[in-house]
Amino acid sequence: MVHHLITVPCDVIATALKNYNKAVSFLFRPQLLLTADFNLLRDTRKEICDMPWAEPPCCEAMNLYFGIKRAHEEIGHLNIETTITQFQGILSSTLHWLLHCLMNGNTEMKSILILHTSYSRLAV
Repeated sequence: MVHHLITVPCDVIATALKNYNKAVSFLFRPQLLLTADFNLLRDTRKEICDMPWAEPPCCEAMNLYFGIKRAHEEIGHLNIETTITQFQGILSSTLHWLLHCLMNGNTEMKSILILHTSYSRLAV
């Protein structure tokens, strides 16, 4: 049963590699051919279900470990998204403040903005 469950995906992968290599051979600049060695069951003298990693507590521990790992990755992504949103908010409020200063005739702010834009143009 287990042998059948593993050999069928191996055959599918081998067929996909063969089809890929055949399609690549028709290109003008052929890429390197992909090859793979599928020896998933090379240690089949032992029953796979008797392996320590196949025990239910070990499987549950692996699932928990990879779940925690994915959660840490997601936290990193959310931190980046939060930082970008906060930065956009800061830029927006700064723009509104600058426009308010310009509309109210703040001459000191106008001179600072003129200097900044002239330096920005020189830097480009």
